[in-house]
Order: sequence, then C-alpha cells, then structure tokens
Amino acid sequence: MKLRAEALVFVLAVLAGWSLSAGIGLTAAQRAGAEVRQAEGDPSASMRAGEAARRRGDLHEADRHFRRAWTAVSHRAEAARALRELHRASGFQTPVDETAFAETQALLGDGFVRHETARFVILSDADRDWTRDKASLLERAYHQFFRVMDRLEYPAVPPRHKLQCVLFSDHAMYVAFASVHDGVDAPWIAGYYAGLSNRVVFYDDSTGPSFVRAFDQLSEIEQSAAEMRNEARAARRERREETARNLWAHADEIARNVDRERARLHREAEQASKSKTIHEAIHLLAFNSGVQSRSHQYAFWITEGLASSFETDRPEAAFGPDHVTKSRMEEFDAHRADGSLFDLETLVELIRPPSDEAEVADVMYSQSYALLAYLYRYERRSLGEYLASVLEEPPGFISPQRQGELFRKAFGDPRSLENRWRRRLRG
Repeated sequence: MKLRAEALVFVLAVLAGWSLSAGIGLTAAQRAGAEVRQAEGDPSASMRAGEAARRRGDLHEADRHFRRAWTAVSHRAEAARALRELHRASGFQTPVDETAFAETQALLGDGFVRHETARFVILSDADRDWTRDKASLLERAYHQFFRVMDRLEYPAVPPRHKLQCVLFSDHAMYVAFASVHDGVDAPWIAGYYAGLSNRVVFYDDSTGPSFVRAFDQLSEIEQSAAEMRNEARAARRERREETARNLWAHADEIARNVDRERARLHREAEQASKSKTIHEAIHLLAFNSGVQSRSHQYAFWITEGLASSFETDRPEAAFGPDHVTKSRMEEFDAHRADGSLFDLETLVELIRPPSDEAEVADVMYSQSYALLAYLYRYERRSLGEYLASVLEEPPGFISPQRQGELFRKAFGDPRSLENRWRRRLRG
C-alpha cells in the first residue's frame, strides 16, 4: 500500500509537469507537505521538519513545528533551544494576533493608540512618553525573565505572538473596564492579567485614589499659602511690614514643602507603575512561554510569587528571584513579626485569598514572594520540576488537595521545608 501511494504521487507529479528533485521525485512544496504529515504526533519528525523549514527560510513554519515538538517532554529542551535561536534569527518577527487585538480595540473604543515593541503590542490612552517608558520596561522584563529561566534550566519558549497590554491614563476608566470586560471587581487591584483574553491591564498610578487624595490635600495646603500671601499684601498696604515679611516667609516655606512632597508623590507613583508593569509582564510571559499554562489552575503562591520576585526599583540592573525586592521583603518581615503569615501547609494549597480583604492579600503576596525567592535560591532544581509537573496534570481545575500533593512531590513535607526556611531566615 505504501509503495502504491508513493508511485501515485510520482506519476501525478510527472503528469503535472512539476520539476522533480533527483532521487525524491517531489518539489520543495511537496517535500514540505510530506514533512508536515510525518511530523504529526512524532516530536523527532517535528524537529526535522522545523529544521527543514528554517533552512528554506520559512521561519514561521519552523516555529510551528518546533512548538509541536516542545509538547513532548522528551524533546522539550531541544525544541526550546531551537525556538530561542529561531526568534533571534535575522528576519524573524513575532507576529501580532490581529483578531485578538481587534477584539480588545473594539472594547476600548476611540482614544487608544497602538504601540508595538519587538515582543509586545500595546493599546494606550496615556501620555506617549509614559507609555513608551512602560513599553521599554516590558521588553526589559522579557530579557530578565528568560535570564532567570535559563538559570532555572527550565525550557521556556518565546511567545507565539506579541503579548497584549492595555494601559489606562485614568483609574476610574480602568476600574470600569476591568469589571465589565474581565470580571475583576476588587478596586484595590492595581493591575491584572486576564487569562481568558490573555492580556494585562493597568493604569497610571498617579490617578489612583490614594495618590489623588494626597495630591488634593497638597492643593488645599497650597491654597492656604496663596491666602497667606493675600494677607501679606494687605499687611503691606497697611504698612505692617514685619507682619507682611513673616507671612511671605511662611507662605514660601509652605510652597517649598508642597513642591517637595508633590515631587516625592510623583516619584512614588512612577515607581509603583514600574513595579506593576514588570509584575504584570511576568504573568503574561509565564503563561505564554510554557512556564505556566492557561489551561491549568495554579496555586496562588507560585503565580504571584513568581511575578512578585521580579519587582524592582532598579530596572536598569538585573532583577528577578536572585535579587532581593526590598519592599516585598520588608512586608514579609513585618508580617512574620506580627504573626499574620499562613502556615506553609495551608499556603501552598490556596488558589486565591480566603477573603476579599486587601490586608489578607498583602500577606499572601509577600509570603509567596519570600517562598519563591527561597526556593529559587536553595531548591532550584525542585522548583523547575514543580513547574513541569503542573503541566503534566489534566487541563482544568486542580483542587487544593492536589495542589498540596504536587508541592509535596517536588519539595517534600511543607512543615519540614518551613523549618529549613526559618533556619535560613534566622541565619
């Protein structure tokens, strides 16, 4: 049967007048088709088909074959290396999923401008310079994420498409979009990754409620300084020179203090936006690089611990779980001191915070950060094995009980690990 099929292909080729390759009897297009059919379900064949496509210059076809090979555990490392090399090749450009992009654009309406980097596509109604700064941070996060995955020896792959980000200039518009289109109703959440739509969404922190209140208070104080100057002018008209001088001096001091505090708040808001940009970028990268899967349910500690471990106030330097995030570590130390941490056996099974209170979430974020940082530093191989083991689970919901079992399989008994962790913290 096989011989008759090959003979038929050869005869049809001759009758059609195709140019045949010596010894094979197929054109390049026919060989490519044969490679595709052979590659189905065979990771070795997928790797060969990918290499053949790469040599032909069909880089996106090569990408498709290598990704198919990556799904087989036996070929995951080899396929990941091939994909990384392919995406670095001259002429390769990561495409935009235009259908998904158009859907998001339609939800947003007018006023949002498209921006693209090498690996991200952004819709933003914010200031152009602010948006460009965040775009640069997204790319910086990409490089640091893959640096860390290399050290973890985890076979992460470049995303198939440019990753989608939505940036709002206004907090109120962000909250409305999050609630209506992504079902995110916790107002204290400053940004989020939406798994179903596969996008991150966040806003300029200077427009958030806490910063707006602080800026409004400064404006009120500034107004009091203006009223003081009016009193000084009146005193001068009445020839009360000493009173006028004192009022002017006091008003000037208030104005200087207001300017300093306003500048500090702007710096703080910008730092919050930078940390958030990197945090959400890590979510987006993890769920689009084979580190995490959108079809699986993850425990809170691994998803948020991983993203939190990349937060930094110095994005120009290396960052990630091999570098301390000072603010998160200070939060963790404070919670450890006041006894509000979860016991580890409970934490590793939790899929979400047990209540909607921001304070509970704060504890979980800082504890997840500290746990991830510890595991990356001292039990790195087990951490990689844990991530790989979740991918082997059936797609869908993973129960808290099963989350605990997966943790124990990789790291052993949580109580024993917690004791090791505490000794490190004391040391």
